[in-house]
Amino acid sequence: MATMDLLNFISLAIDLRDYPGYATCIRATEYPGLALCEYSAVTGMRYTVPLGYAASAVYFYLYHRPRLSFADRSLTKLHHYFYPSAGYSTPLGIIGGVLYGAAECVQGLTPAALEATAAREKAAAVMAAEQYSQRHRAAKQRLKAEQSFASKALAWLRLCEDPVQAELARMGLGEDSIAWETLLVPQGYLWTQLHSVVHDPARYRGYEAPVAIGAAVPTSTDERLSQPSGGASTPCPSPSGVLSFSRAYFTKPQVDAVVSRIGTLRTSPEDDRWMRSAGRCGAYGVFGMLLTWNSGGALFRAQMGLGLGVTIAGLASATRLDEVTTAADASAKAKLTSPGAPLTHVLKPIPTSGAASSFSVTPSAVVLHTSYASLSAADEVGHDESRSRGADAGDGSTRTAHLTATPSYAVTNVAAFEQLIAEALRLSEVTLEAAATVGAPPAPSPSSPVLATSASRGSAREAPITLIADHTVRELQVLLAEAERTLAPFTARKARIDKFVYGVYLPLLKYGTFAFFAAQLVVYFNWIFFVFDWNLVEPTTYFLAYTGIFCSLVYHYYHCSGDGSTWKDMFQHLARRKAEKKYAQVQLDVVGMAQLQRRITLIKKELARMSV
Repeated sequence: MATMDLLNFISLAIDLRDYPGYATCIRATEYPGLALCEYSAVTGMRYTVPLGYAASAVYFYLYHRPRLSFADRSLTKLHHYFYPSAGYSTPLGIIGGVLYGAAECVQGLTPAALEATAAREKAAAVMAAEQYSQRHRAAKQRLKAEQSFASKALAWLRLCEDPVQAELARMGLGEDSIAWETLLVPQGYLWTQLHSVVHDPARYRGYEAPVAIGAAVPTSTDERLSQPSGGASTPCPSPSGVLSFSRAYFTKPQVDAVVSRIGTLRTSPEDDRWMRSAGRCGAYGVFGMLLTWNSGGALFRAQMGLGLGVTIAGLASATRLDEVTTAADASAKAKLTSPGAPLTHVLKPIPTSGAASSFSVTPSAVVLHTSYASLSAADEVGHDESRSRGADAGDGSTRTAHLTATPSYAVTNVAAFEQLIAEALRLSEVTLEAAATVGAPPAPSPSSPVLATSASRGSAREAPITLIADHTVRELQVLLAEAERTLAPFTARKARIDKFVYGVYLPLLKYGTFAFFAAQLVVYFNWIFFVFDWNLVEPTTYFLAYTGIFCSLVYHYYHCSGDGSTWKDMFQHLARRKAEKKYAQVQLDVVGMAQLQRRITLIKKELARMSV
């Protein structure tokens, strides 16, 4: 029975339509048992191969080498025993890992184990729901105690939004209570049951349910959770339905448990990263050992390379060297409130320490304090209350207290600064007419003097708002023009460099590497079959090994997604390095360009909002 359980577990096939949650996972497969065996085999090699390496070193230094004569000791090398040990420990790890993992999974499919798993997951979800309710009640009581009487009255009269409910929603506690089913662990056993449907009942042993012709059989929450974990559901005959009796080996809850286990591994970033690294390094190790090791058969050398690759992948995964991340440039943070390079001849930034503390300036100096930086509530109060001026009779200076960390600027060229203000505030006749047109309602009839008077008053009230909006738009347009004018020469230089790197250098790198490997393939083919007189095993092994390397090159470049250590990534990395060197040669500030581009994007977004 145990052997049948293992064989049926390995050959288990599912319908991905029955498990839409698992189908969205990375590398979802219709054979979850085989995928779990793959993971168990790699995990087994991860343990047995390093132990084999350690045992070979102990055997060499403590047993074999001391028994040799002094003349033979210098001729005997550790690597003659170290690397071949993987040829023995790799199959042991594969077989042992598969048997252990499959047996553990099969033991977890018993009715008692499934019921214990369901009870444990349900208890955790119920506890999480209770903790949510407790946090909601405590936060609501605290906010109501802090709420003023006027705010309560306005909220009760529906004259304003309830601030308590708004604050609870901001804290993530907007709902009074939450169902425990929504707090189940994704890809858990109960979560998988709740998010599964049945399209073909014949896939599950003992599954008897009314099936409408041409339709799937969804299982509701109550039915799934009340169904016995190890058996079939109670038949529910229906006049319009049919009963389907299955010859499958596993029941629906057992298949749910298997899918839950493989789904948990597939959605885990650590496990997925480890499996990807093991697969790549294992393949490279097989090819490398077939090419470099000259003793033993092809199968033995392949096992040596596979074990070596998995061990290297284990070390890389443990030290996180296999993580491929796109480093974000943290220094490329542009601020819309900063004048930037175009106005450096007019404004000079004041150090933050000087802006944050009290400093003295002459009465004729002009200092600008901006307040666009993000401030906390306490800082905003301090910012509003801290702007004060006090004149000292003795020194005739003005002391300004500024408690916030917002940027401050000293005007170095007052005439140029006044000219900038005049240009920004200059209102043409067209602007005034447009403001009056937008602010005025539809023209009343001449026989209605009262309406005409009220219309003119309304226009007079609304025109200043329009003028302020127009002034803001003009300021943004000036900032946009200066930013684009500053960015234009840098963009042209960067475009020329990018055209050379990605239009000439990268294609030459790709096709040059392709031609190099193709030439190596031809040379190996000539050496193996025409130059050297070897036996049949050696040339066949070398030819197949290098053919595998050649095919892996093509496969990795044309079919991989690009989020790993592939040839495509290496080519892109080399191209980026080449571009960075070119940028440095022409002294191109890429970080400054990123800041200007972000500033232009923000200005355009603000202009679009103001134009609505």
